[in-house]
Amino acid sequence: RGIVIQMIDEKMEPSVCKGILYGDPDPLNSSYRISYNMLLNLLRVEDVDPEYLLRASFYQYQQESEAPALEIKADELEAKAQTIMVGDGMMTKELEAQVGEYYQMNQQLLITERKMMKISRKPQYIGPFLQNPGRMLKVTIDGENYGWGALLSYKKKSGTGSAGSAGKNASLSSGPEHIIDVLLECVDRHFDKEGMDNGAKEEDISHIGLLWRGTANHCRSVRKEDDDDEKLITYRVFTIGLENITDLSAVRLFIPKDIHPEPARKNIAKAITEVKRRFPEGVPLLDPVNDMGVKSEDFKKLSGRVDALKSRLASHSCAELDDDERETIVCSYGKKIDLIEQAKVIRNESRSCQGMVMRDELKKMKRVLRQLGHVDAKGVIQTKGRTACEINTANELVVVELIFCGVFNDLSVEQTMALLSCLIFDEPVKDE
Repeated sequence: RGIVIQMIDEKMEPSVCKGILYGDPDPLNSSYRISYNMLLNLLRVEDVDPEYLLRASFYQYQQESEAPALEIKADELEAKAQTIMVGDGMMTKELEAQVGEYYQMNQQLLITERKMMKISRKPQYIGPFLQNPGRMLKVTIDGENYGWGALLSYKKKSGTGSAGSAGKNASLSSGPEHIIDVLLECVDRHFDKEGMDNGAKEEDISHIGLLWRGTANHCRSVRKEDDDDEKLITYRVFTIGLENITDLSAVRLFIPKDIHPEPARKNIAKAITEVKRRFPEGVPLLDPVNDMGVKSEDFKKLSGRVDALKSRLASHSCAELDDDERETIVCSYGKKIDLIEQAKVIRNESRSCQGMVMRDELKKMKRVLRQLGHVDAKGVIQTKGRTACEINTANELVVVELIFCGVFNDLSVEQTMALLSCLIFDEPVKDE
């Protein structure tokens, strides 16, 4: 065992010293790569296979060392998938296949509806219906459904429609191009923390109405269990983009000028609740074709596909089940399939780690050398290739082409040095 003497001064903090002595070592990652110069020098030596050099590299060893951990992770995902019960757990393979068929059609329906929504949410279609406040909007932020809300304001980022550099800079600046303020029902994520003191919780609830701005990071959507404690539910103003709007209602509400006071926001929420009560079968929506004027041929094709999928889903055997039971079975099957697919992806990654690294890159490099005449069809190095073997301070392929094309014949020494200096390059460093 070796002896290490560590000499420190008063400027070093104790935590830094402890990290040096007991901390984990820095990872040693291979940055090995094969170059044309290396490949040509290997090809001109008899009985030397470039693939052997790749298989014996430290980079190959690192790749292979990751495979066991990936296999273990894939096994864990598959075991977790087997523990998910689809239905009552007594479902036969035939019934599970039917559930899988229903799930696949439902996924296709969701994908098709998203494509339709992407077309109908273009500014030329949706913009005219956002000019005046009060319209009810159904909002989804980061995959979380916040339900129906009321439009407060809509504005387009200034300068995006102008020509020249001003419009280009405005369109490239951070933030959405279309800014929409909407009042949504939500619950502060602060109350989801475990071990929260009851006294502090009651105090926070009493002041929650003072907060009128909301974001997806600090507020979540209202869940069924939140109905037991309505004090947690608050109404805040969210800033969203066009892509967050799921549905547009034909209903418009009255919006007061000042929505900062809590009573004003609660009155808007009561109006939204009243609209839902008057339309138990669903809030009336704007028709994309008749109301919004969407005339795209792609939209019509997608609409026909949606109708076909809905009819097939309605005639499926799973449609005879109760809504809650069907939703539970399909969700369980979806979770199981997702875990199995994740396991497949990880296993494929594990197999790629066990294969030879940079195999495809080596094949492409050999093809380039054959096309440029450095080697023949049998892989025997030619005159151009032998010349490239002697060049290791610049791009050997470019320099050899310049030499064989006679570019340097009519140049002076000074001009030759100036041209060669342009061909010298440094390898990129990942840390920079």
